[in-house]
Amino acid sequence: MRVIACVAIVAFHANTTQWPLSIFGLQVFTVFTIALAVQSAGRRGPGDFIRARASTLLLPWVFWWVAYAAWKTILCVRNDQAWHAWFDWWRLLAGPGTHLWFLPFAFVATAVAGLWFGSRPEPANIPAARRSVAVWSVLSAATLLASSYGMQVLIAELNQGRSYQPLQQWLAVLPAVMMGLGIVRSRVAGAYDNVSLLVLWVATMAAAGVAFALGWSNLAGPYMLAISLCMLGLRIRTPASSALLAASSLTFGIFLLHLMAFDVWYFLVARLHWEKVLANSHAFAASMTVFAVVSSAVVTWMLRKTALRRVL
Repeated sequence: MRVIACVAIVAFHANTTQWPLSIFGLQVFTVFTIALAVQSAGRRGPGDFIRARASTLLLPWVFWWVAYAAWKTILCVRNDQAWHAWFDWWRLLAGPGTHLWFLPFAFVATAVAGLWFGSRPEPANIPAARRSVAVWSVLSAATLLASSYGMQVLIAELNQGRSYQPLQQWLAVLPAVMMGLGIVRSRVAGAYDNVSLLVLWVATMAAAGVAFALGWSNLAGPYMLAISLCMLGLRIRTPASSALLAASSLTFGIFLLHLMAFDVWYFLVARLHWEKVLANSHAFAASMTVFAVVSSAVVTWMLRKTALRRVL
């Protein structure tokens, strides 16, 4: 599931306007990040848990913030722009790359969720789990509707030339945080309760349907796809091959590196005069996605053999 989510995120950034549904990858990624973090918190003390979260998310954020700032500066100078043309104040939090906002967001979300739920035992029995999941299902549905409306407002502001980044990105994944917590509360004796998962799925699908009906459609389709894939991932357990495990271990590095790979792809297309060959926007985006995933995976694999493995 991590591999599917990772490729979808890269595809979304490759063609945001024509492949908007592919943002589901980020929502799937968020759901499982929250769920796994809460499970991890239950096995650690609060201090150890926060230090582990900071090492996993904040350390890479600081490193890649600086790396992307240097990269963007080099590109600006190369293109005869002011060296700081890429900078805006909101980038202090979001980062020079349009994807780095996720790391501090994930740190805060997983830290709060882990500290709140990690010290609490799983529901004692199935009825208790179903009551808890019913509450989180309502919260997930309400958050999805609120975020969908908020996205419509922010898109209207964006069309007027006003940007509120990274608020719009936060809104896109906030419902996934609630869904991840709902999944956590569906576990009884180490196993997921099917009825609890069904309730969460129905609530999400219903909220997405209402959002569609109200014209707040930007998040509805992706969340319908995301929650369905999450349910499938939880219920269909197949033995993972060594190749799949290896690919899964590279997904974080692919996520961090893929925007640099995009810039390299643009350079190669211009240098090799491939514009006519890749004139179709879908062909261009698909080829760029494949290039970014493969090249980022290779670079991640190589850097994992160095001291930089701590930030990948």
